[in-house]
Amino acid sequence: MQAIFRNHKARIVWTAIIIVFCSLVNVYAGYSLSLILDVIGKGTRELIIICFRVSLAWIASIGLIYISGRVKAKTSMILTNDLRRNISTYVKSMDYETFIKFETGTVISWYNNDIALLKQKLIYGFFDLLEAASTICFSFYVLVRFQYIIGIAALIFSVLLFFLSKVFSVKLDNATQTYSSRSEVFLARITDLVKGFTVYYSNNKLFEFSRKTSLVSEDFGKDTLDYENNLITVKSSMGLANTVFQIGLLLLTSILATLGLAPIGAVVSITNLGGSFLNSIISFLNTALEMKSGSAIIDKFQVESNSMGKTEPDCKPINTIALEQVSIGYDGTAVIKNLSQEFHIGQKYLVKGASGTGKSTLMKGLVGLKKLMKGTISVDGKEVVHNSEPYRNIFGYVEQDPYMFFESIAYNIALTADYDENHIMQCLRAVNMDVYVNSLPESIETIVGGQDAKLSTGQKQRLAIARILYQDKDIIVVDEGTANLDEANHIAIEKFLLNMKNTVIVVSHNFMDENMNLVDKVISLD
Repeated sequence: MQAIFRNHKARIVWTAIIIVFCSLVNVYAGYSLSLILDVIGKGTRELIIICFRVSLAWIASIGLIYISGRVKAKTSMILTNDLRRNISTYVKSMDYETFIKFETGTVISWYNNDIALLKQKLIYGFFDLLEAASTICFSFYVLVRFQYIIGIAALIFSVLLFFLSKVFSVKLDNATQTYSSRSEVFLARITDLVKGFTVYYSNNKLFEFSRKTSLVSEDFGKDTLDYENNLITVKSSMGLANTVFQIGLLLLTSILATLGLAPIGAVVSITNLGGSFLNSIISFLNTALEMKSGSAIIDKFQVESNSMGKTEPDCKPINTIALEQVSIGYDGTAVIKNLSQEFHIGQKYLVKGASGTGKSTLMKGLVGLKKLMKGTISVDGKEVVHNSEPYRNIFGYVEQDPYMFFESIAYNIALTADYDENHIMQCLRAVNMDVYVNSLPESIETIVGGQDAKLSTGQKQRLAIARILYQDKDIIVVDEGTANLDEANHIAIEKFLLNMKNTVIVVSHNFMDENMNLVDKVISLD
């Protein structure tokens, strides 16, 4: 968080100046009330002038509160965007297998729920802390100016409030961590139910969908209630103490004014200034506690410094990739066992085998999407970290059900907003998609993906192959990537791929006999 604040130092300083100046004017507005009583009996002219000054002070105070709110909102937006970028950096630092262990809802909750908590606790917490601190200082100065005894009493009350806040510190910290983790569980459970809606619908079990979502919502509602009750307990207890201390300050000021030791106008102002002082103490302590609990959330997104900036040597140019005694599997159980296999540049390979023999598992291990349980992978005789970025950059991987972003066709192929339109069209022609795309009103700028139904599964597969062609990878792995194409397109695209200069590895349960003469080697996992 400190790094984010440093990156926007000028903006933070400007916001801080606005907040401090706003606090000064607010305190002065409260102090100005005492001036009215002090001039009563000194003439109408002086009373009118003082009332005018007091009115201006309060108008300025209200105006600055508005300006301060707008400035804080803009600064908060900038810092929040950086926090989301930090989460993206954290996600990017994971290996693929670590990432897929998280439910989609959990990752979404990081960008939504956790960001909302961090915004409240750390960003606005910092602003509130600064506002409270400046209000405390300015209010204390005015209270001492009225009578130093009032200032001493205010200090004593603030110390008592500080010790009271310590009592609730651990409880609030634990409650925040629990609530954050429960939010992730809630989103994961809801995501699971929503993804399975088709199952409920097709089996006429929508009542079960309703029942399960209600139960999940009720469970999370209880978690939310527990968290909010903890907050209410802290704030109510501190508020009660604050009220008692404010009454004490008012009584003390009234006694001092009666004895002639404090100006009579102080009795009017003490309600406002004493409230500002003690409320700011409460705010300062509560905010400090919440900021402390918020740090527990941001800590889980820290990327270890020794994992940043690591680079693996480039794996290009390459001649041979060798798998040596490789085992790959799931949850400690090997699906591929002690396999040794070489892939030579420019060669064409067909991987075949019955369902469950590990064809896709092998390919995911080869391209760096799964960790090896044992064995090594080497490039031209040199062992490599097989899930490192330079190694993964060798491969283009097309899976059976490719994902399309809710973006333009061009973006889904190039994976960047800065693309070569001519190259895009060349890739579309290669997969027989150019005529269809050109028939669309917005051509390659047509939005697809998400809930959009413009593309069939077969068309998505062809776009995925176009995506790989655009990236110009050395080795193209097509894992059942033509499974949903009609026969004509299936034959044509397989033929096109197998005639490329690149190394091509095709995993297929229905490879076309017409193209067998283009295959250099068949790898059977049966």
